Amino acid sequence: MKAARRAWTRIEDLFMGEDDPDEPYYDPIHIGGAIVITLTAVGCLYWLLWTLLVYEGGIFQKAYALAELLWTSKTLSDLGYKGYPYALGAFEGTLGNVGALGLCILAIAALGRLYRRAAGRGCTSLPAAPGEYPPPGAAGRGCTSLPVAPGEYPPPGAAAQRHGKRPPKS
Repeated sequence: MKAARRAWTRIEDLFMGEDDPDEPYYDPIHIGGAIVITLTAVGCLYWLLWTLLVYEGGIFQKAYALAELLWTSKTLSDLGYKGYPYALGAFEGTLGNVGALGLCILAIAALGRLYRRAAGRGCTSLPAAPGEYPPPGAAGRGCTSLPVAPGEYPPPGAAAQRHGKRPPKS
């Protein structure tokens, strides 16, 4: 009976015990929100790429048909075109494909701008010397990296190795 009581006490302590103060605190709302936002972003990316590459033959079929139209003796009727908006032949779904291409270009431009903004803060490069990272005032601009204390990271010569030079001899 004592063994069962000890087992029950261990199980109870597992769920009801005190939290370790050294462990970070995770808010379930933030974790759930991150999961929902991630799944939404992946779903949007999937449908955007599907519309660009698969919908009504995809953008590459339209480009191939346009190239045939421009550089061969084929006509629109050879490609199945009978008249707008009912029978567009090889050009069915062009509006969806071009719209998805535009959204892809906008998304890539936005991500590139975000990356360049973060790189300008010094948040994505190795520190050049102890205490030099992040650049002065970077914490106020949204950089989440903490300054390096003297004698810690980076090891001597890390900046030289990053630029393809030999590290200084110690």
